Amino acid sequence: MPNDVLVPEIQMNLEEAISKTKLNGQIVQRLMSEVLKKDEHYGVIPGTQKPTLLKSGAEKLAFTFRLDPQYKTEINDLGNGHREVIVTCTIYSSETERRLGSGSGSCSTLETKYRYRGNSFEVTDEEIPLDYKEKKDFYKKQGFGAKQIDNQWRWVRFLGERAENPDIADQYNTVLKMAQKRAFIAATLTVLAVSDMFTQDVEDFLQTPAGTVNRTTGELVDEKNKKPTSKPTTTNQNKPNGSQPNNDPPKPEHQTPDEKLEKLDGELDSLEESNATREQKIDRLTKLMERWDKLADELTDTVYGKGMQRMQTLFAKYQDEKGGLF
Repeated sequence: MPNDVLVPEIQMNLEEAISKTKLNGQIVQRLMSEVLKKDEHYGVIPGTQKPTLLKSGAEKLAFTFRLDPQYKTEINDLGNGHREVIVTCTIYSSETERRLGSGSGSCSTLETKYRYRGNSFEVTDEEIPLDYKEKKDFYKKQGFGAKQIDNQWRWVRFLGERAENPDIADQYNTVLKMAQKRAFIAATLTVLAVSDMFTQDVEDFLQTPAGTVNRTTGELVDEKNKKPTSKPTTTNQNKPNGSQPNNDPPKPEHQTPDEKLEKLDGELDSLEESNATREQKIDRLTKLMERWDKLADELTDTVYGKGMQRMQTLFAKYQDEKGGLF
């Protein structure tokens, strides 16, 4: 493999650039068929055409193309022992030491999996109810909910109340590694220009009894033809031949993750412009963060991260004023 297979030189003519771009794609495709393994190096989401790259798969690509990832880490104090880690992964050629590109990723101890303890669960044999999204709070009060386990959404029963993690410092290294992983995968996809070979996050899809649902659009995915069809609906079992009208109460309007983020941004804009005291703003931010955290199952990783990052930034800003709150 040529040492400069990744990045065309400025003086390279168009034909050479196209040739090397094609070669990169061919190498990745061959790795997919001969080296990379499903559920180990990449995950396949039912109803989609492209796999999702996992960290171990990105490492295989980095080894093949002789990539040298270098990390720059920024740690922001969020108060009460919480911290946010932002990592920038810059990739160089291990043979020429040329900079090839970069990607960033973040992780915070305020994310649900790190912030709380308790609330253990057991997996049931039941399917996820079709009305789960509309009645999520109702099911939660009954002690049930949906969780993603091994890339599959399962119906679970919670065994206890969750509480703030008293040993949050134990999560510092885990959060750092997670931010590095996110940055590394983003940088690898960018440098190799293979985002077209890999699909969106696994979090964008939900397994329901009706089939695989795209959580961003709400559409049911046709797994046979690999394309979205219509939104999943429930039927009235008492209607003979479908002749009786459906008297079920109308369901609340579905909001996409982007619409939820837009609503949150509006609330944060109003909060920043308000004349509330610093303590009042912090109290309001805390409630917004808790509400956003409860919506995690309904959001994509990207949308969840954008919303949480802005709130964390404001949280740190208000704490820093007048020497901080804690």
